[in-house]
Amino acid sequence: MSTISDVARRAGVSAMTVSRVVNGSGAIAPATRERVEAAIAELGYVPNALGRQLRSKRTRMVGLVLSDITNPFFTTIARGVEDLAREAGYHVVFCDTDESDAEERRAITALVERQVDGILLVPASQEVPTLPLLAARRIPVVVLDRRIREPGIDSVATDSIAAARLLARHLLGLGDDGLSQRDLAQMQATAEQITFAERRAMSAERDAIDRYIAAFLAERVGAEFDGKITGVTRF
Repeated sequence: MSTISDVARRAGVSAMTVSRVVNGSGAIAPATRERVEAAIAELGYVPNALGRQLRSKRTRMVGLVLSDITNPFFTTIARGVEDLAREAGYHVVFCDTDESDAEERRAITALVERQVDGILLVPASQEVPTLPLLAARRIPVVVLDRRIREPGIDSVATDSIAAARLLARHLLGLGDDGLSQRDLAQMQATAEQITFAERRAMSAERDAIDRYIAAFLAERVGAEFDGKITGVTRF
């Protein structure tokens, strides 16, 4: 197995110069860079990631903890995270908790052991008991899609309440003759994205939105309607 010293000898440069070329740091003359890259290709040199991690104290890895990888919404998130991470020179470690608090703890603990540089988390519930561990290790965390009780945590979430409001008004404006199967599917999908916590936090307008959506679902699907959407039905 070739070493950085082997590459340096082949290219006629110092090991430090090879390191700068590999890490993309420092000013390197184009001709020197070409010699180093050619030597790397000829010798099949692969940098020691562990050694770089020890020196820089960074792994260039981020953890993405999803609650349900089979959910198309989270699949789209995963694709976007992977694309942006690649552009920034990071690798993504994916974890799926299957909406389980216990699996979430295992996943986050494993990512901490891998010394990831940050974690993107779709929490299984409003309580995230591993937050103190992440804070102690100074690992940044961003919560995605859902809200948690812990204050001061960065988060990125869809405004499901506003989406439901707009959808309900749109569908009411269509009337019975204007509703299609596609409208029904979109209405149910949007209703399911409103979490219980969001529903509790809604103002008086919440009740009207719930009635609109639930009434449409009851009429079109034939489900019993009690005037409230009180849970999430997967299908």
